[in-house]
Amino acid sequence: MRTPLVSIVVNNYNYGRFLHDAIESAINQTYSNVEVIVVDDGSTDDSREIISQYAEKGQVVPVFKENGGQASAFNAGFKVSRGEVIIFLDADDILLPHCVAKALEAWTPSCTKVQWRMALVDQEKKLLGRVWPPLYQPMLSGNLQDLVFRWCYYPTPPTSGNAFSRWFLESVLPMPEAEWRIDADSYLLILAATRGEIQSIDSILSLYRVHGTNLWFNEKGDQKKLERILKTDLKKEELVRAEGKRIGYSGRIGASPAVLKLRLFFCLQAPNKIEKLELTCNKIHLALNGVLASIFYPFGPGGWFGRAVQALWFVSVSILPSRWTKRWMQWAIAPIHRPSWLLRLLGLGGGVSVDAPTAKARGILGLITRLKGKYSRQSGGRNVQK
Repeated sequence: MRTPLVSIVVNNYNYGRFLHDAIESAINQTYSNVEVIVVDDGSTDDSREIISQYAEKGQVVPVFKENGGQASAFNAGFKVSRGEVIIFLDADDILLPHCVAKALEAWTPSCTKVQWRMALVDQEKKLLGRVWPPLYQPMLSGNLQDLVFRWCYYPTPPTSGNAFSRWFLESVLPMPEAEWRIDADSYLLILAATRGEIQSIDSILSLYRVHGTNLWFNEKGDQKKLERILKTDLKKEELVRAEGKRIGYSGRIGASPAVLKLRLFFCLQAPNKIEKLELTCNKIHLALNGVLASIFYPFGPGGWFGRAVQALWFVSVSILPSRWTKRWMQWAIAPIHRPSWLLRLLGLGGGVSVDAPTAKARGILGLITRLKGKYSRQSGGRNVQK
């Protein structure tokens, strides 16, 4: 049995209060042939002192650099890595102890990456009862190129839910650092699907920490984050178009309902933002595309009923007075405000919970609980908040 070297590259910027957990989860993997590299991107907190403590013990390879953003941290970490498989771990996230071992069971030298689900936890590592990708989205394996070209999306976790093959990263890195200063994982996730096959594990192997300063987690509909998401969606679409041109793809490149919702929201609420990005602010055109996307998009919640509700949303907010649809807009953009009856109708039920209606959801909840308990025992039950 092959035992390839796996490089875990922790990328950090001012997350000293979470850094111990990330590093401990990397060095305490059940799979032993692992090197841990910690890239500090110009932190001004106590991160470098923490990293130095581990480096002095020979447990990590430190990379200290000036602040340049996530893409520069990925580039710097990969440059010093030696592994045949590379996991980029955000410093506020956690790998479960058997993450690497399970990823290697699914990994093949020809795939671009292996991916798995992540459980959402709070600052204290308490389960929030949700996973990403959500349970209603399947974890797909194989060639997903057509999905990416059609929707600029496929079900995939963020940074810490992926293990990349070295040959793939060598073909796409270094990535443009100014363009992908933040959300650098999107660059890798899209290209992984357009450059080869993906292997998926329908299990939870890492934890995504929600702590209020996440760049992307946006339950409350914070407008600055929404603007950032809008710009990033546009960058991803441009990348997909470039990939389509590279391989001679002649089909239509579309957008998911979520992307179209956000564009319609800004078109109605802040059209100047749309115009600055040189996007067309035509609410009828956006609504029509949204209706079509709602019908044909394969990854939405609630089956055909959910598709109908989403299509109705696009129609209503585009033709009715804004004073009537203000709350509907809020529900679409800020999930935390969605009423419980709407979640039940769409089959969401607030995520994975003890009362989740499917055996799959109950099984995944049990898996989270068991694995998180195992992690807590191995780390001595610490909850370091520096």
